[in-house]
Amino acid sequence: MRSFGFEVKSREGEDVKIPLAVAGQTMVDVQRILTEIVSSVLRTEMLIQNDIPSRILSRYQLTVGGNVPGGISSESSSEGRQLIESCLDAFCGTLDYVGKGIVNPWISNNYPETLGRRKLCEAILALSDHINGYTLRYGDANSMREFTGVNRDKMLAQIKEDSAVHRNASRLGVLIGDIGKKKVYLFDGKDKIQVHFGNTVSEHAKNFISNGIVIVRGTGEFNENGVLKSIKDVTGITPVDTISYKRIVSGNRDITLACALPAHVTVNADGSEWNFRNDDLGVDVSKDNWDDATLAFHEYLEFLWEEYAESDRELEGEEKEIADLLKSYAPLF
Repeated sequence: MRSFGFEVKSREGEDVKIPLAVAGQTMVDVQRILTEIVSSVLRTEMLIQNDIPSRILSRYQLTVGGNVPGGISSESSSEGRQLIESCLDAFCGTLDYVGKGIVNPWISNNYPETLGRRKLCEAILALSDHINGYTLRYGDANSMREFTGVNRDKMLAQIKEDSAVHRNASRLGVLIGDIGKKKVYLFDGKDKIQVHFGNTVSEHAKNFISNGIVIVRGTGEFNENGVLKSIKDVTGITPVDTISYKRIVSGNRDITLACALPAHVTVNADGSEWNFRNDDLGVDVSKDNWDDATLAFHEYLEFLWEEYAESDRELEGEEKEIADLLKSYAPLF
């Protein structure tokens, strides 16, 4: 993959030495921003609703050893993970814009997931504060750019907006409880989010109680840490029975696909068993919560990919059919 460099320079001249504390903190901030970008991409693409597991995020740590003479330089693991490169491109594009004093509408359009966007803005603001008096040079080793800080007032305004206690929210789960008693919860196997429909409950809403996976939209009530506690004034309930992935992600690698690979998703009435299935590939996994089920589905796909799509063995029958189907998703085969 391409090498990305990060170099700290003094604004007082090329010959001024950079304190180790400044250089070190800068790389901490760079990694934090990159981690938030990776997390945002994974939550958006995989519909993971809680924190990304450390076994996956640890695969996207930068390592020292790039191609920027005399500066701090980094590149990702030599395993050639495609997601890290696209996220490094996103990192550079983000600093390009916010470094010009631009925050919205650009950052909301590119990072639609609110909690992740807030954490990203906080990380960028921290870098801006720590780089005060210095310049961060960043980017592809053949095309370095410069960052000196952000418009602090605009960034703080965005963080405040994304930290609001009441704002639009959407959440996936199964609706459980009793509408008549006004005790209804959206449950994803880990968290129960109370749902308030108001005084008038339509027959449409009643049909979804303990009846499959849905996405509920409405006004979210969040705590001070940005965690969703309840949804009121529901504006929509959308049933979900199939989701599609453009990327296979596991703790070992990620694979970008040429076209979306579908998973049929179901849940039992009380939300204790979540099932992901692709009958064509023979994938069938169940877990006790949504996040673990989607991750297990991806890990199974990665196993099949290595076992069949990348196999040097002479395959026949059902194995060859699986290999051919997997290869149809990848433009490199």
